[in-house]
Amino acid sequence: MLLNRSTTEDRTSIAQTFGNRRIVHGASGLDLRLNKQNVEVSIDTTTSSQRRPMIRTSTPAKCSPPRYRNPAPKVFICHSSIDERLACSIVAIFEKAGIRCWIAPRDIPPGTQFDIKIVDALETCTDMILLHSDHARKSTHVQREIRIWSETNKRLLHVRLDNSPLSKQMRYYLTGHQWTKTANPVNLLKIFQNQSST
Repeated sequence: MLLNRSTTEDRTSIAQTFGNRRIVHGASGLDLRLNKQNVEVSIDTTTSSQRRPMIRTSTPAKCSPPRYRNPAPKVFICHSSIDERLACSIVAIFEKAGIRCWIAPRDIPPGTQFDIKIVDALETCTDMILLHSDHARKSTHVQREIRIWSETNKRLLHVRLDNSPLSKQMRYYLTGHQWTKTANPVNLLKIFQNQSST
C-alpha cells in the first residue's frame, strides 16, 4: 500500500510491506523501521534530492497469535508451508469472525513433539480447510493429515489454489467433499459458514 500527500512545502510518503514496515517522512527525513525484533529510528538531515532511493525488504508472513485461547480450535488449516501467507490471511479473517483456527507452526508450543500436536488438533477440530496446490500435492505432511482426517468423517472444505491435478491418493480421500476455487479469505468465510449451517 502506498499513500502520497504532496504540497509545495512537504511530501509525505508511507510505504508498507507485509513483513517489515518502513515509514518515511520526506520532509524531516524521519525513518522508522518496524520488524519483529526491534524498532529502529534514524534522522536523515540530507535534502530530498540527496537521499538515495529506499530499498524495501519483506519477510514471509507469519500468523498472528490467536485472538483468544478459548473456545478450543474449530478449524484445522491444512496447507503447504509455501502457501503460508494465504493460510495466515484466512486464519486472520476467520478468527476476526470468532472462528478459532489451528495452524502449524503457530499452534505448536516450543519444545513439544510436533507430530503429536498435529494429531491432537486433527482429533479436536470439527472442520478442515485444505489449501490444495502443487506444493501441497507434493507435501508428505499434507497427505498424512488428510489420511488421518479421512478416518474422522468430519467436514472438509477443499480449496483449489491452482490447476494442479489431484494425486490418486488425494482423489481417494477427497471424493465426496465440497471444493471451491475461491481463495479470497472473505468469500471463503461465507462458504464455510453456509456449509456449517447445513
